[in-house]
Amino acid sequence: MLYDFVKLAPLVIITSPPYYMQRDYEASTQIGNESSPTEYVKNLRAVFAECYRVLKEDGSLWLNLGDKYQDGNLLGMPWQVAFSLKEEGWILRSDIIWYKPNAMPASVKNRPTTDHEYVFFFTKSNDYYYDIDAVREPHVTFTDKGTGKN
Repeated sequence: MLYDFVKLAPLVIITSPPYYMQRDYEASTQIGNESSPTEYVKNLRAVFAECYRVLKEDGSLWLNLGDKYQDGNLLGMPWQVAFSLKEEGWILRSDIIWYKPNAMPASVKNRPTTDHEYVFFFTKSNDYYYDIDAVREPHVTFTDKGTGKN
């Protein structure tokens, strides 16, 4: 029985859970509308503990999270979650900035508009599957024209 479960375990999990205090899905068990950032992190930590449990030993987790301001203060939710998952045993292999050139303009006048989100790459072990060629971009040689030189 255990052998069948291991065969079915995922090699990769890619997810973007609800962000803290961004939407109300009107479900009693929803994540994202907790009473505090600490409670939000605790609930996500429990979800990802289950992901860790079922993921293959050489598997990986790709986690997309946006941040939140509360009373003008940036909460750092993506990093709070990332550090919490490290405490659970996940290995944080990389943080990726997902730049959004068409981000929704912010009406605030006292800080820049947030135009990015984080994607975190976690693994269960140091021996994991990663296909660099699948994400590699072609080499670009700069010329005088391409560098802005006259």
